[in-house]
Amino acid sequence: MNKERHRMTDAERIIKIRTIFDIDSSVPDNMLIDALVTPSYGHENDYPHQDVQEYLALIGDAIIDIVVIEHLMKKGLTDPGQITIEKSELVGVKRQTTVASRIGLQDYMIWGIGELREEQLESRRRIGECLEAIIGAIYLSTHRIGHCERSMAKINYFKK
Repeated sequence: MNKERHRMTDAERIIKIRTIFDIDSSVPDNMLIDALVTPSYGHENDYPHQDVQEYLALIGDAIIDIVVIEHLMKKGLTDPGQITIEKSELVGVKRQTTVASRIGLQDYMIWGIGELREEQLESRRRIGECLEAIIGAIYLSTHRIGHCERSMAKINYFKK
């Protein structure tokens, strides 16, 4: 994690996240910050929306599933069993963590003190959850899967 980026203001983080994911103003700033705040930070600092990231990630996980299934069907896959196999590779923790790390998402997240001290496996999982949370925030704000699809394309989600 880049310690200098941890010192960013919320406004700086929002600008970076909007640029990286191609997010317009229909997604409120406060929802993007909620997506970036880890539960650990929330609990350590009595953040008023301390568990929102997990809620947004749950929604984002479902939306990513839909976008991935549509992507596979557009590629010509029609067998449900094959779609399920291919989807599991594209939506797993490993894939989401890889994509999130590739775009440097960990540098814009708002981490708890313990997470900053110890770059642990748990923190790597949190990076993937943050990616899901951002997609969840986009969907909940716009109710448009196309916006989520655009953001996933912008971060090259399907690139190996």
